[in-house]
This record gives sequence, structure tokens and C-alpha cells, in this order.
Amino acid sequence: MRIAYIFPTVEEAKGFILENPKALTFVSGVGMAAVAATAVRAAKAKKPHLMILCGVAGAYDPALMKGEVVEVVEERIGGLPERFRESYRLEPLTELRPVVSNTVNRCGEEAAGAQIEQMEGAAFFAVCEALDIEAAEIRAISNRVGEPREEWAFDQAVQNLTEILSQLNFEDET
Repeated sequence: MRIAYIFPTVEEAKGFILENPKALTFVSGVGMAAVAATAVRAAKAKKPHLMILCGVAGAYDPALMKGEVVEVVEERIGGLPERFRESYRLEPLTELRPVVSNTVNRCGEEAAGAQIEQMEGAAFFAVCEALDIEAAEIRAISNRVGEPREEWAFDQAVQNLTEILSQLNFEDET
């Protein structure tokens, strides 16, 4: 199976790239537009069977621990009026804790039933759905939503994300 991994930032991707140099890995930039453009480019150029969006996220849910790695099974766009909100749902592909996520343009949107927030997922799911490509989203919790950046556990989250991604048994037959 040909797999494309997409990370929003180099900082999130660096450890994975060093441990998995042959993996088909892309760095998109932060936000919905950047990840959508990268997902389309990756799909067009490499024709993957599965695309995985990977990165850190903030937790609304106090049961989620900093550093914990989760799989997003439902994405919503935060901040849209109720009548325009769409939800993207996927079956889990891993044994990781399944979570509901808000994709936001700025940190600190209201949870509205979501457990985490990040800035790319809904656009990524929409592109994969439109192109009929299997998708997954794996996130590591770096912070509590709304806490100052100096309190984040970014390095721990990225380290745990790298470790889990490297252990997942998706066969890559490029």
C-alpha cells in the first residue's frame, strides 16, 4: 500500500523523517488551505492508497493527557454558523483512542462536543473524500486549549507521535 504522510510543520515531521527516510512525507504549512493544496499535490503526484495527516493538537477534554497520541474519527470546522457546519467521519484504522476534533482558524474556539482542536483536519478529510482516497488523522496532544505556549509539551508530543507512527503496521509498497 502506498502511503503519503502529511505534517503541517517541519518541527512536527522532522523525527518521523529521520526515523523513516523512505516514507513518502510532505510538509504542508499550517491551516486548511495549505493542507488542502498539499493533499491534492500529493494525490496527483504519488497516487497514494492512504493519506495520513499527522501533527500536534490541543485538548479540550481533560481526560486526554499531554503527549497522548489519538486518532481523529470525526472532524468539524469550528466557528462556522450551525447551518453551514459539516462533519467528516471515518472508521478508525488504528487501536489509538478515537476522538472528535474541531478544525479552527485560531486557537480557542468553543469545543461544541469536540475533544481536540487543530488547524487542518477538516480540509484534509474533505480533499480525501472528494478524491476517493482512504484517510486517517493521527494527532499527539501538546497542550490544553487556551493555555500559554510556554506550558505546551510540544517536544514530548512530537516524540510520542513519531514513535507511534513508526510502529503502525501500514505496509508501504511504493
